[in-house]
Amino acid sequence: MPFEWLADSSEVIGVKQNSNRGGFALGPLQPYLFTNDGRQTRLPALSHPNGPLDEIFWIGGAGLAFAAFGTKGAYYKPEHEDPRPTISLVDASVGQVLEDVETAAISGLPSYKNLTGVSSRVDKSGRARVLTAWLPDTWMLWDQGDSPRILPIHNKTAKASYTLSMDGTKVLIMGNLSATGWICEFHNPCPSPTPRSGMIAELRDVSSGRLVWSITGTANQFSNSDLPAISPDDQYALITMPGEHEDIGLVSMIDGSVLQRFRMPGWGSLTLGFSSDGKQAWITGGATMAIFNINPQK
Repeated sequence: MPFEWLADSSEVIGVKQNSNRGGFALGPLQPYLFTNDGRQTRLPALSHPNGPLDEIFWIGGAGLAFAAFGTKGAYYKPEHEDPRPTISLVDASVGQVLEDVETAAISGLPSYKNLTGVSSRVDKSGRARVLTAWLPDTWMLWDQGDSPRILPIHNKTAKASYTLSMDGTKVLIMGNLSATGWICEFHNPCPSPTPRSGMIAELRDVSSGRLVWSITGTANQFSNSDLPAISPDDQYALITMPGEHEDIGLVSMIDGSVLQRFRMPGWGSLTLGFSSDGKQAWITGGATMAIFNINPQK
């Protein structure tokens, strides 16, 4: 994500980019700090000889990030080639590239344009762990201080939506299960969606790719998996669940049992999360925000 609250919630760290009216980039991403009262503080530029800063995903709320240089040349005006696309770990607070590797040097990694997801955690020593998903069905792990490596995880979901557990050892992957059929606009008559059964969500061991548990079901309506959330103690998860309607499920991270299921509040872009002490969970949808208490499992 290009924006993230700092760990103390004092400011938002993010990026700005000059673009033309058509949305094409005129220059690289530039890191900034943003405050609630509208003030903006420009951070040191992040640069690399292999190309401009084209993508950034924040890690841990202190300026650490997974970044890509020289990967979006076709989206610039004028366009430019990216002969050596590079991924990196950076410290945006001081404008420093900490580690970098050209994507061509990673055995088994597809072209960078096929990156579909990024999730990360920081361990107690401040070391980053970044899990990236690439089409077709390729997952790469990068532990800070080590070389990136391809994992034996297999999940062919076209649009990867997943979250690392807090300890970084497991990954909760959504299935994007949806009914199929035609979507008709302007109130034109359309056949009812065709229900589709399959995986709703699954938990896998990161290093081995081993399946820990899986939740299956049937989607009767068109639906989409939003980014799941995991509680700070790794005991619970919030996921979107298709069925007759698209609901929210509170799930046990231990065995995948669905502890509670309820209708989505509001509409629009959905976000799920837990309080820092894990005693409450929150859901936002459109202009609605719902907060509820969590009773520990017995």
